[in-house]
Amino acid sequence: MNASLIGKALVFGPNEYRFESYAFKLSSLKASVYLQNQLNFALIQPKRYSRILFTKNVFLLIKIFLEVGYIYKFIIIHKHVKKLNIKEILLTIFFYKQTAFFKSCRLVSTPSKSFFITLKALQLLKNNLEQSILILSTSQGVMTHQKALKLNIGGLLLYIMR
Repeated sequence: MNASLIGKALVFGPNEYRFESYAFKLSSLKASVYLQNQLNFALIQPKRYSRILFTKNVFLLIKIFLEVGYIYKFIIIHKHVKKLNIKEILLTIFFYKQTAFFKSCRLVSTPSKSFFITLKALQLLKNNLEQSILILSTSQGVMTHQKALKLNIGGLLLYIMR
């Protein structure tokens, strides 16, 4: 059933067949899962933008992706539908000559499995990462591994970007 919903969403758009609310309910445990799915849809579609429901955690992740260069730009849209105020984020992914800027953005921690990385492990990995960027959720908020090293903290490993 999930595969058929994904196929229909790609062909007819995310609002058809109530796909947006269904996918959001499935991944509401982790904003990172929801954001990763929406970015993957944006990469597949001919239009290189995506509409994402606004939450505080999704917004924090989008700001990190903008800082790193994975997202080109975003805008917050306020909608008034039947006396409800709905916020959405319209974002575009950074492309250079018809290819995405990053080769991959891999989600590491999921709702069923969490991977924590300590400060000592980050210091050991520092020289081996080369051009890769780790995105961590720490006690100080969501940040890249470079900022976590400066603050001398570890955290939950969310993404590996290459």
